[in-house]
Amino acid sequence: MIQEDYEALIKARERQKTADFKEQYSLRSGVEGTISQGIHGFQLRSVAI
Repeated sequence: MIQEDYEALIKARERQKTADFKEQYSLRSGVEGTISQGIHGFQLRSVAI
C-alpha cells in the first residue's frame, strides 16, 4: 500500500467515527436491509418486469 492510499484509509476511518457519518449510514443500512429482504424473501431477482 502506498502512502497516499494509507492516508486516505486513515481519513475514511476517522470520518466513520463522526455523528454525521453514522446518521447517513443508518439511512443507507435501512434501505439496503429492505432491498435484501425483498430479494431473499420474495425472490425479486427472478421477477420479470
